[in-house]
Amino acid sequence: MQILSNALPGFRDLRGPIIAGYMWLVFAWLLVTPDWDVRPEDRIGGGLYDLGHHVGRIWVAVAVSVAAYLIGSISQEGSAAIRRVLMSDKAWAFLGLGIGGYDRGNALTIFRQGEATLEARGGGVPPEQMALIDEELRQREVSAEEEAQRELSLPATLLVGDRPELFAEVDRLRAEGELRLAVVPPMISLIILLAVSNSPLWILSIPLVVLLLVQGMRREADSRKIIADAIAFGRIDSPSLKKFATWVTNSLPELLERAQHGPLRDPHAPEQ
Repeated sequence: MQILSNALPGFRDLRGPIIAGYMWLVFAWLLVTPDWDVRPEDRIGGGLYDLGHHVGRIWVAVAVSVAAYLIGSISQEGSAAIRRVLMSDKAWAFLGLGIGGYDRGNALTIFRQGEATLEARGGGVPPEQMALIDEELRQREVSAEEEAQRELSLPATLLVGDRPELFAEVDRLRAEGELRLAVVPPMISLIILLAVSNSPLWILSIPLVVLLLVQGMRREADSRKIIADAIAFGRIDSPSLKKFATWVTNSLPELLERAQHGPLRDPHAPEQ
């Protein structure tokens, strides 16, 4: 059972590109419609034809599977570009997917702790120095929020790898989302080809592809929400928020103490 659980994430990563690659091969087959009963006259095509007859069908199937995986891996870059365009805040709002973002409550709590420290220990700090330190605190909060948002897209092993129950669910949702997004480009290409070569009615299946696209985005949004909720409820640590909290707890009081005894050497870059 342990072997199966360890192998399952790898299989999930494999199925997306290989299915997309097979779909691209089907597209190429329909586009070219080769005649496998006749040996091609060109050198490369003839050599591949002879090689296929010598190695047998099993090894030909293996070679086709490897080619499908490589083609699908390249195709996933196109899917990633689609994801980057569609995973914007406006796209989330338009599709009703406002669940994929980061809840800034944790960063705001740490920021308020920093403000409380400024109020409690900043009495002897000159106003101009206090303004610079306050600005530094605000900039660090913004940076922490941006880094925490990016963390939601990191591989699940980096954030929830030590939480098997969270990792399994996050990995499943992400894999399902990536699979759906991976097959969108080849499916659109197949539909266009069939509409041109067979019947324009194939265009009517475009909404099904759009549905797959939305489902893929929902799955990825759900996986991010699981991580965001785990961070919000303290089940896992966010490296960026932990770094921000450490700065507020340790470096900010030291910075205020230094400012009370004179101007900071570099007020725009306080000590880490």
